[in-house]
Amino acid sequence: MNISVLLIDNGNDGIENYMHLLAGCNVKVVKWNRIQEYNVEKYELIILSHGREISVYRNDSEKNLILDSNIPIIGVCYGFQMLSHTYGLKIEELNPPSVGSNKIIATSRHAMFNGVNQFTSIEKHKYGVKTIGTNEKVICHAVSNFGVEIIEILNRKQYGFQFHPEIESQENQGNIIFKNLLTYLFPNR
Repeated sequence: MNISVLLIDNGNDGIENYMHLLAGCNVKVVKWNRIQEYNVEKYELIILSHGREISVYRNDSEKNLILDSNIPIIGVCYGFQMLSHTYGLKIEELNPPSVGSNKIIATSRHAMFNGVNQFTSIEKHKYGVKTIGTNEKVICHAVSNFGVEIIEILNRKQYGFQFHPEIESQENQGNIIFKNLLTYLFPNR
């Protein structure tokens, strides 16, 4: 799929994994603290990577990007938490942390699932969202024993994946769900 992607690096340890996941796309990588230096609207998709350099509670540059952007955004792990925080969901410390293979259950019939009701993906995080509660801006598309795994921001084309679709593993089917979402967002590509 040939789309222009702005990949926001939140201090993650696997940019090369994102590049492999986005093979065929024109990807520009930018550190989280340099977003304001770029015309983000010239890209077709923004991806907020996982990472740990700054608390979601202090990352105003990404929060403003999320609120102001008119193009699709996909957040992964920290990016999921950034979307969740921006739209009022409660982020909680997981005890124990979620690390390794995890079974994820679809709670909707969204096209990204392509008829799949459950899949396995890779997790490595110590914070998560346990429930969306009565939040009318956020749709929950998948859950696991650790809480919410996929969200959509209503009428915004913004999605969050708590799991890691970019990690290569036979146990990781999250990359298929991610690619299905790209096909849904860019159907004629």
